[in-house]
Amino acid sequence: MALHLLRTGVGIDSVRHIRERQRHYAIFLNDNSDERVGFIHTRFQPKKSNDILKTNGSVYWIIKGYIQCRQRIVGFEEDTEDDGKKFCRILLDPEVIRTESRRHRHIQGWRYLKENDAPKDMDTGIDDGIEDMPEHMIKELQKLGLI
Repeated sequence: MALHLLRTGVGIDSVRHIRERQRHYAIFLNDNSDERVGFIHTRFQPKKSNDILKTNGSVYWIIKGYIQCRQRIVGFEEDTEDDGKKFCRILLDPEVIRTESRRHRHIQGWRYLKENDAPKDMDTGIDDGIEDMPEHMIKELQKLGLI
């Protein structure tokens, strides 16, 4: 059973905004790679990080009070800030996958999310053209059960 993380997209307005931000801040996976990955910082590395990697876990993003998308986690790196404080960089697959929208309160930091509690991915055929729609229209269509 997959183990995931749940995180609030602070300052994020839409799935499109996450995609743009991840593209803008992408880093190289390692010194010998031309593969770029997205990332997020957190103070502590999850204790269950090995379980997350073994089960192909993802970060599910809460945007404007709804879980709306996810990104697969590809690794964890511990690092140190200039002031000596340690932090964890969570490395993310650059592909942002839209999920069924599910209401969820904002959280600080991250929480574990079990596979059974995670929203399903939207069918890829349905996602075609959605990014061109205004976010309020997407939410209304989701409420009506049309997407």
